[in-house]
Amino acid sequence: NSFKLLREARIGYYGEPEKFIESMMNGNKDSTSLIEDCPEQPLASIEDCQNQNMPVKILLSGGKNVYKMVANVVKSAESVNVVSFEEEVTQNLQNVAHWCKEAAKIIASPIDVFIDKMKLEDLVELINSGENLLSQESKLESKKDQFDDEDLIVDLNKSWKTLASDDITRLKQLRLRREEFKEWCKKVKDLLDDKEKKIQLDDLKKLAEESKIYPPNADTVKQLQKDAKNAIDYADEAGKLIASGKAIHFEHAKDIVNQGTNLNITCPELKTLRNAIRITRGWANRVKKCGLHESSAQINQIKELVKEYDTFLVCLPDEVSNLKQAMCSYCICRRPYEGFMIGCDECDDWYHGHCIGV
Repeated sequence: NSFKLLREARIGYYGEPEKFIESMMNGNKDSTSLIEDCPEQPLASIEDCQNQNMPVKILLSGGKNVYKMVANVVKSAESVNVVSFEEEVTQNLQNVAHWCKEAAKIIASPIDVFIDKMKLEDLVELINSGENLLSQESKLESKKDQFDDEDLIVDLNKSWKTLASDDITRLKQLRLRREEFKEWCKKVKDLLDDKEKKIQLDDLKKLAEESKIYPPNADTVKQLQKDAKNAIDYADEAGKLIASGKAIHFEHAKDIVNQGTNLNITCPELKTLRNAIRITRGWANRVKKCGLHESSAQINQIKELVKEYDTFLVCLPDEVSNLKQAMCSYCICRRPYEGFMIGCDECDDWYHGHCIGV
């Protein structure tokens, strides 16, 4: 009954063996206290709970009680002192109880397998020893006719083998997930370490989503999630700035682009800003060549440059201000530079020929 109840407790707390990884790695269980809070001496047995009118479901309700029940199984097995075939059965029962206890430790703290190489070795060894126990029991079953109550041997073997098979399934799932994690870490490391190639934001998001099934305190997971968060936050802020409809100062836009470059990513928002900077820079070069500073710019050129500027995402306020000033600050008429103009050596201003009678 202890093995049967223990199996029920395992399923009640961890779920069916086939769903163990999803249940534990999604953060639905706080397993760290299963071992740490368990006393060295077993607490009340199932029978004691029943004698005190305590519902068995209370004992089966948490992970701590799962481990306590394992301890009770060990204690019960050690209390048997017989010889011959019965002694062989009892010794096997003690081995099974000890194996269940060790399996409980790993199942209670699956994250340790991902961050501690020694724990991984323990996991592999435990799977092998569990499968050995199952194979050895077949030999004992062949001797069941030596026991007075053959049905008892069959029931006993069935109860612990079912429990052990469940736990071996859980342990194998954990080993498989650990192998997947190793490959995933290599993929992430290769991506993050390649500074010559920019990381697509979508690829980073995908890896961040994949990381949710792995231990959050693993170094690779922490680094990936940190980089992904920084990149996503960057793209969000840049996207809001672009969507605001307000022009971005040239220097500010360059700072934002530099931030994206330092993150070693590429995303639509970053591309938009880079393109906007390129357009504004080209416009500024044409302003320099239009003859504004030499006071030789034509009004049509100035108007075209100002009109073009009004569509820009990235702005140069000083440059456009100079252009607009040039459109209305010449001659005694204070009109734009246009047609035949004469410069005054006294005031350095320019005058329309027809305004001064020339």
